[in-house]
Amino acid sequence: MKHLLMVCLILLTGFRLPAQGGLDLETCYRLAEERLPVQKLYPLQEQKANLEMDKLALQRLPQVSWNAKVVGQSQGVEVPFTPPGADGPIRQPLINGQTTLEASYLLYDGGVNEAQGRLIRAEEAVDRQSVAVEANKLKPRINSLFFNILLLQAQDSILENNQGTLQARLEVLKAGEKQGTVLPGVVTQLEIEILKLQSRREETAGKRKAMAALLADMTGLSPEQTAVLKVPDMQPAPDAMQVNRPELKYFDLRRQQIAESNALIDAGKKPMLSLFAQAGVGYANPLNFFDQSLSPFAIGGVQFRWAFDWGKSKKDKELTAVKMQTVENQREQFLYELNLLDNRYAADKATIEKQIERDREIASLQTELLNISASQLNHGVITASEYLQQFNAGVDTQLNVRLHELALLQLQADYFTQKGF
Repeated sequence: MKHLLMVCLILLTGFRLPAQGGLDLETCYRLAEERLPVQKLYPLQEQKANLEMDKLALQRLPQVSWNAKVVGQSQGVEVPFTPPGADGPIRQPLINGQTTLEASYLLYDGGVNEAQGRLIRAEEAVDRQSVAVEANKLKPRINSLFFNILLLQAQDSILENNQGTLQARLEVLKAGEKQGTVLPGVVTQLEIEILKLQSRREETAGKRKAMAALLADMTGLSPEQTAVLKVPDMQPAPDAMQVNRPELKYFDLRRQQIAESNALIDAGKKPMLSLFAQAGVGYANPLNFFDQSLSPFAIGGVQFRWAFDWGKSKKDKELTAVKMQTVENQREQFLYELNLLDNRYAADKATIEKQIERDREIASLQTELLNISASQLNHGVITASEYLQQFNAGVDTQLNVRLHELALLQLQADYFTQKGF
């Protein structure tokens, strides 16, 4: 009766582990993602974008340069008369040179600088989102590891309970053996079965320890902290869920990046207006042909520039249009593959739920049969081997129930993960 009540209680509670204590799945996600080396890219991406923005800001400052040159030539220009006050005809020196300080300031660039800034920030957003996409790929691995540990955790609990039940049965049989009501060898057979259960528990503990160590490496926790996990209190997922994966935001940001590229192309087609100034010393005076001495000079003005690109910008926009269509196609393909999961999830969910229902029916009947077998063993109606056959069948049934319950939870967790929740 005690054994029957214990099994019924397990069935009614769905073999759930205590809700309090234990490491939960969401914490594993968070800690594992924080430990990913790819997370170190965030500050580097921000630093790179800030440096590029600083370069753009410097381009808006006046551009100043110092130039110098010396030119030698085989012959020069000569005026074939002597101007009044001159000692002879004016001849251009065969060696001349000058040094200048030049400055220019862009008054209007058609919005190129601003468009470049927006493109830099758009590229930074794409790079940051690509890191989020990579981090999200870790969740299926965490799911697999987490639920395998939970299964081993549940197996050990079930084996421990059944080992205790068999130990209690052994004590009763030992008393019967002393009184001569139990055949010789029955106690030994139960002792062997208890050792087998202990061996299975030790094997389960070894696997669980190895997986807990791997989960500890991924989360940065100690193996002791990952040894006991909390069963997720997960609501059943609907048969069709909206997708909320980070890849969708990545595709949106890629389209924004391409749109900013188009804006930069448009800005590059506009005219440019700038101020310029030049001051220096030349020999001879570059501004006065008649001055053959070392002379200072200065010029300044406004410069207008409007380049004709012969259709290059049109081709550039056609190229960006192809890139935009490519991104859109990748997004559609991504959603198509995810939506295919809906029907499969619904079918797998229905199959596992049916298996759980059948497992529980079998477990209930197996419990009744085991209690009958225990009574028959006590009265010598059946052998210990026949009893142990029923006992082991009951253990396997309990394990099947828990296996399918956890398989259903993992199916739901994987489905949530694949949908981005």
